[in-house]
Amino acid sequence: MGGGSASDIWEQGRLPVSKKLCVPIVLTAILAAGIVGAYFLLGGKKPCMPSATEQLPNYILELWPAPEATITMKCYNSTSLTESGPDGPGDRQGIGAWVSTGDIDEFVADADFEPLPARIRLVVDGRTIPGGPTYVWDDLSALVWIRNGVRYSSGESGSYKTGWKPALEPGEHEAQLVFLSNTGKVFEYSWRFRIK
Repeated sequence: MGGGSASDIWEQGRLPVSKKLCVPIVLTAILAAGIVGAYFLLGGKKPCMPSATEQLPNYILELWPAPEATITMKCYNSTSLTESGPDGPGDRQGIGAWVSTGDIDEFVADADFEPLPARIRLVVDGRTIPGGPTYVWDDLSALVWIRNGVRYSSGESGSYKTGWKPALEPGEHEAQLVFLSNTGKVFEYSWRFRIK
């Protein structure tokens, strides 16, 4: 992609780094409830925005549009999960991802850092989209770490759905998500999709 390296894309300074790490525990029961809820919300209809949940890095729970998907412009601009359906939560419009905070961030004692959505950048066709996501959904589960038998709350959600809706023309597009962890590590994922 023509947007430069992930480090170049990231315009903010490095976050505090600590070598004291532990395994985060993320509550994800909301995932199953979300899938069942979406089915009933749509009345069994297939959503117009295809998403991927498999063959993704562990920190991306869902991605839309799915890699190599072809979607209509109407679907891309829709605020509903279906092209003709009533306005819904709008959580799969444009370009977006459901991101697991615990697979990006690490335990850092007494660290102060921005919530994950503020540390995500989207690059489309080599152009960094200014600002953060235009849509953020917090799953309301808490990201906690347990270290030496002590429970630490990160003050962060266990996962977020994030979305952007940059103006795009019909045709092939390449997208890249760049994530900055709370310890300064950079994660990135790229894929292609088509709008007709």
